[in-house]
Amino acid sequence: MGPYYVTALVQAFGSVRRVAAVGSKAKDVRVVGSGPKAGEEFPVEVPPTSPRCSSSKGRVLA
Repeated sequence: MGPYYVTALVQAFGSVRRVAAVGSKAKDVRVVGSGPKAGEEFPVEVPPTSPRCSSSKGRVLA
């Protein structure tokens, strides 16, 4: 979730008291699917997804 989405949530629901996040990667290596580098493998160094959960004054925001 980018900073603009977080800003919108804070504006809508108020300040955030606590945030938790978990990152994971399904594969250690991925393959380029199209373009001039199609078929080329590259290492996955950073988790592509990181689900977060925020809590704000008794409410939980996903």
